[in-house]
Amino acid sequence: MSRFPAPGELPGRVHPAPAGLPPAAAPAAVVQPAPSAAEVLLAWSASRRRLLASCERAYFWQYLGSRGGHADAAPRAARRAWQLKHLTALPLLIGQVVHNAAYALGVALRDGREPPPEAEALAGARRALNQVWWISTHDQDRFWRWPGTYTALREVVYRGRLQPTEIARARERLERCIAGLYGMPLLDALAAALAADGPDAVRIGPAVPDLFRAAALPGAPLVWVASDLTYRHHDVAGLARMTGLAFEGPVWCITEYKTGNPAPEDERLQLAAYALQARDVFALPMTSARPVAHPPAPGDPAGLAGRPNAGGPAHAAAPGGGPPAGWSSDGARPAYVGRVVYLARESEAWTAITDADIDALGAVVTTDVARMRAMLSAPERGLAWPVQAYALAADRRACGRCGFLELCRDELRPLRDRIASLRERTGGQPDVSEPSDTR
Repeated sequence: MSRFPAPGELPGRVHPAPAGLPPAAAPAAVVQPAPSAAEVLLAWSASRRRLLASCERAYFWQYLGSRGGHADAAPRAARRAWQLKHLTALPLLIGQVVHNAAYALGVALRDGREPPPEAEALAGARRALNQVWWISTHDQDRFWRWPGTYTALREVVYRGRLQPTEIARARERLERCIAGLYGMPLLDALAAALAADGPDAVRIGPAVPDLFRAAALPGAPLVWVASDLTYRHHDVAGLARMTGLAFEGPVWCITEYKTGNPAPEDERLQLAAYALQARDVFALPMTSARPVAHPPAPGDPAGLAGRPNAGGPAHAAAPGGGPPAGWSSDGARPAYVGRVVYLARESEAWTAITDADIDALGAVVTTDVARMRAMLSAPERGLAWPVQAYALAADRRACGRCGFLELCRDELRPLRDRIASLRERTGGQPDVSEPSDTR
């Protein structure tokens, strides 16, 4: 399993300019100095945002209480948190192995090599899952000794085994995702980009999350991103159908693979963060676009034919052929295109990403970073409050799905005892949410 680099491992970053694009589109090299360890604690990401919103205590153990836990002389709690933060859940593991397969496929296509066949990609993904399952069930000591190098399944560590239904669902989802990866029309778009502009028109996302300073946002915060794929999309007629926008020429398309269910709010934020990096770090130019009306076709009174993104994550084409939400009928503005590919569903959503979306992201990041700063007793030195200052999840059902449950059991046990006592007295169900794992 890949991991975030530790603060001391972050070098200055150089993002080289592709050489094969037209002069107007050629990005300039951008150098960003290494941030301090205290700054990294306040770096924004969509996953940090979700965790902080759901449970301050889990946020503490993930980003603050586990610091230094890799060292032999680490305090016991920090060492245990460091180990537990490297557990993974089966759905997350499926997502990682599928993204690894997508990365290998994209790199092969970009480099002009024969891509691995679908059957080979599926076999490799299965081997990766089986390796983690084997370590989880037969060789857990290897994980506890070298977390970060190896990982283990949270379900096995806490429950002792996977349920047969979980295994069956995992196999089915993995097969659907790999089939979707090889069967979606995205591969044709990549081939068109390579034929028109060469390999510089395709940027494969980093193997590990990338950290950059968002100088255009208030306070110039650090932002973690892990974009999957960015390429030059040439089918502007198809984009008009998908987005309700007429682009003046080829446009950079920021692509996100999803192995789970749609999550429109998260997808909007992630695409905006990727667009921010594309604009300000990679210097990829936006393409001017304006709304275009599509008269409904016979048998399609709503005008939705050919628009798989109708109701999608952001600027989806309006039913009946009107301008996308947030666009005036006569307005033109520069934009990227966002493409969210739901591999298990073999469907996708398209959206335009503009400077306004990046500005909206800035407001979210500013609010989130202020809250992360409040999680520290001395932000300039990266010092945390005592662990008891960080609230447990309001919805205690989430505790049973958390890798840090072991560290919170002493505080959760009195609640479980009260619930059991109340059930004995009333013979009913108290209106209290409890962890699904009550060992």
